[in-house]
Amino acid sequence: MRLATKFLTGSGFLLLLVGLGTAEALFTKDRMILPSLQATLNAAGQLGVAKMGGVPVEDILKKNGIAASDVQEQSLIARVAASKTAVHTVALLKNNDRIALMVWIETPDVKDYFQAIKDALHASFSPAVTDLKDVTDTLPSGATRNSLSFKDPAIGAERMIFVRIRQQLFEFHVTDGKDKDVQGVIEALSS
Repeated sequence: MRLATKFLTGSGFLLLLVGLGTAEALFTKDRMILPSLQATLNAAGQLGVAKMGGVPVEDILKKNGIAASDVQEQSLIARVAASKTAVHTVALLKNNDRIALMVWIETPDVKDYFQAIKDALHASFSPAVTDLKDVTDTLPSGATRNSLSFKDPAIGAERMIFVRIRQQLFEFHVTDGKDKDVQGVIEALSS
């Protein structure tokens, strides 16, 4: 079987798994086995405690000397989120040199999207996958950051990193040799 055929078959299978995982997560989230917390009024008379929203991505990029250029490239987040939420896709440039493709969404359902992508990817990795890391960090702010990173030539030519922080999910396709620059962006977005 030719490499192109293998790639198309693997990509189709990956898309199917991501779609099924997303559908399962979205349809079953209201029927969780765990007991749900009842909404309560806080001192201000508002329901519950508001979750902290995401960071202003464009401001953080500018502050760190990274330019963002809108692009039309494929991503797993765009495939999963479809028309349910706004998907932002940009090429990150430092000194006019591309360091990565960055895609992100902001939604209260970010945990479901991250889990669906993670489950689909774990089921789709080829034997050639390298540098696979699945990490959960508690940040000094108390927020939890989940990340999944890997390089798998059957999925894409570039190293891929998925990061969930607060109500934002980021996908990075990192240009070779630019890991340090992208890690700096991830740290800034996590603060």
